[in-house]
Amino acid sequence: MPIAGVKNVIAVASGKGGVGKSTTAVNIAMAAAGMKKKVGILDADIFGPSIPKLMNLKGEPDLTEKGDRLIPLINYGVKCMSMGFLVDQEAPVVWRGLMVMKALQQLLHQVDWGQLDLLVIDMPPGTGDVQLTISQQVVVDGAVIISTPQDIALIDAVKGLGTRSKHVTLHLPQLST
Repeated sequence: MPIAGVKNVIAVASGKGGVGKSTTAVNIAMAAAGMKKKVGILDADIFGPSIPKLMNLKGEPDLTEKGDRLIPLINYGVKCMSMGFLVDQEAPVVWRGLMVMKALQQLLHQVDWGQLDLLVIDMPPGTGDVQLTISQQVVVDGAVIISTPQDIALIDAVKGLGTRSKHVTLHLPQLST
C-alpha cells in the first residue's frame, strides 16, 4: 500500500544493531535534500529511535487542523517522524507486539508528509514483526542493507536480505560484499 504523497521509498536495514544504519539513513536523506528533493525520514525503530538525536530535533509533532494526522518535525530540509518524538526519550519503551504494531501503523499511515520525492525508512535491526509489517504494507522501491565486515554481522545481513526478498522484489545492484 503506498504512503500518501510519497513517490519513492527506500528502506535502510541491518541484521544487527550498531552497524551505522541510522547514520546511513540520515546521510541518504540529507544528500537527497541537498539535491533539492523533497525528503522525509521515518524512524521505524520503535524501541531504540535514533533519528531525533541524529537530526538534532526535540519536541512533539503538531496535529493537522482535522486532528487526524501528525505533522513531521523538520530540520536541514528533511521532514522527520519518530517514536522518539512521541514518548519520553529517557524512558524505555516496553510494549507488547500489539502496541508496537499500533504505533507503527500510526507512523506509516497517520503522518501528513505532504508531497515527498523520497521517504527513507530507518528500519530496526533484525527480522521481526516491524520489518514484516513494513514489507507487507509499504511499496518499497529500494533497500540498503548495512553491515560490518565481521562474519556474524554479514551472516545476519544476508539472512535479513533473504527475508525481505520473499516479500519485496527488488532489482538493485550489489554495491559491495
